[in-house]
Amino acid sequence: MPSMLNSKVKGYVSAVFATLFMASLGIFVKNIESAPTVMTFFRLFLSAFFILLLVVFKGRISELLVFPDKSIFLSGLSLTSSIIFYIMAIQKTSMSIAVFLLYLGPVFASLAAFIFLKEGLSGLDIASLILSVFGILFMLKFDFRFSGIDALGILYGVLSGFSYGMIIFSNRMIKPNVSLNSRSFYQFLVGSVLVLPFALAQCNILSIKHDILWLVMMAFICGFLGITLMFNAIKMLPAVEYSVLSYFEMFFATLFGVLLFREDMDVFKVTGGLLILLSGLLQVFKNNIKRMFL
Repeated sequence: MPSMLNSKVKGYVSAVFATLFMASLGIFVKNIESAPTVMTFFRLFLSAFFILLLVVFKGRISELLVFPDKSIFLSGLSLTSSIIFYIMAIQKTSMSIAVFLLYLGPVFASLAAFIFLKEGLSGLDIASLILSVFGILFMLKFDFRFSGIDALGILYGVLSGFSYGMIIFSNRMIKPNVSLNSRSFYQFLVGSVLVLPFALAQCNILSIKHDILWLVMMAFICGFLGITLMFNAIKMLPAVEYSVLSYFEMFFATLFGVLLFREDMDVFKVTGGLLILLSGLLQVFKNNIKRMFL
């Protein structure tokens, strides 16, 4: 019993620190001058390199010899576009709005599964979709003129959420016997190859020389550390518990924005964020809710 309790505690600590590291992406974005495609390439390629070092160090290089199926290309593309749009959202609007919209992803994934995988769409699924739409409306302050830099940031944020949903959807198509290290390594590798031509087109050597330390730290902290701790948490915790803890990323991103960049948090942003958070929690707990009331 004590060992099981210790495992739970380690899982909780890993999950919280994973969300902390991944939420810090906005800090790096605010301090890097390079184009979003350049940032995305370094984040993906260096993360793949760090994972390669990890499996070599642990003597698990054989895990990378198992190549995931063709859906890895869809997941790599989705990963790339999610990061690019998320970075662009952070650049155009606040960190809090960007991360809230990113977490529309699970809702989009549910829709994709309903349409393409013929999975059922329950009343709770529909309710979560309605809540997320109202969340966006509150963040827009019900202003439909769609003008200005903030509106563009919201558009990028929605696109990042859609891409994140496609990451979830495409990963469900990968065979379950493929290891987490293999999935992550090839998604990072495929994503970096896909974004490389665009990164080269927008590459500025002077900017990269100025940003190189930030770029390496971003890849190490937001990619390698965050994902490694995420793997550890998923290994030690039930999926539902990790899913709930993953929403701490919103809290940390908002906290970073308020403390480091003096971003304002009005009642519309808070209400919109809470509605999107609630929509995600409905997805996580929908089976428990069904058992309670049906």
